[in-house]
Amino acid sequence: MSLVRRVVERLSRRVVAVRPHFGLLSYTTNNLGDFMQSVAARRFLPRIDRYIDRENLDEARSPDGRPIKLIMNGWYCHRPDKWPPASCIAPLLISVHITNNPEPGSGMRAREQFARMPQVLDYLRQHAPVGARDQSTLEWLQAHDVEAYYSGCLTLTLERPAVSRQPFIVLNDVSDAVARRVEAATARPIRRPLHDDAVTVGIEARVRRAERLIETYAEACCVLTTRLHGALPCLAMGTPVLLVDESWDQSRFTGIEELVHRCSTDRFVAGEVAYDLDNPPPNPIKHWALRQDLEKRVAAFIAD
Repeated sequence: MSLVRRVVERLSRRVVAVRPHFGLLSYTTNNLGDFMQSVAARRFLPRIDRYIDRENLDEARSPDGRPIKLIMNGWYCHRPDKWPPASCIAPLLISVHITNNPEPGSGMRAREQFARMPQVLDYLRQHAPVGARDQSTLEWLQAHDVEAYYSGCLTLTLERPAVSRQPFIVLNDVSDAVARRVEAATARPIRRPLHDDAVTVGIEARVRRAERLIETYAEACCVLTTRLHGALPCLAMGTPVLLVDESWDQSRFTGIEELVHRCSTDRFVAGEVAYDLDNPPPNPIKHWALRQDLEKRVAAFIAD
């Protein structure tokens, strides 16, 4: 082998060694809201080299030693024992929620676990500043000397698909009492999609299913939803939305009070909410500053 060829191959190997892989979070849940967050992250990536399981971050591997750039937006976590993530992951910790409320029946509180794990707190500090999806997470991070800021959720950066507005109203995971109140107040057609999907199999198929649900939100005249990732995508796409608040996990919703029209189920059913279903009011616009900052930070991370 000639000297020139050896030098070229050596330089080529160096280029390959420093060029990162790009990862995208994947999930084993039935919640399409999780996959909406991956839809939001995916549009910033030049490609997807591999999917990284959110609940097995410590098992991520890079076969050729290159770092895996990963936008780590999302809810953490069912498995605190799987933290910190593998060293091959080059993370952008943004739109992060660390739960303080256990899933019903699980008894798992990630914040309590993380607070007792110096290696996790060190990881968060090493990769700070951490963008907190909600004020509750922000306060927890700052209380543990992790540099952090309120980023909001990356689904605020979703782009509106090329669909036209239709006359139907979407009722997403609302109670039957709310649905009856809506049916009595308007003659508009109603659709009732769910975020829980135990039927669709495979990561890419679930992502496509989430995309179709996003398109439904984009088409709707307005949306009434109990889901965080029903309300936030609607804000991103300009679909009028009313968040009907009945979540048992209120920490996830802290910080969005000024971003979205919001009410309790009881007040809506009692007719105490002035929300015209036939001529719904436009959404507040305070999320736009969050969107712009999210886009700037993620684009800089990908380009770095």
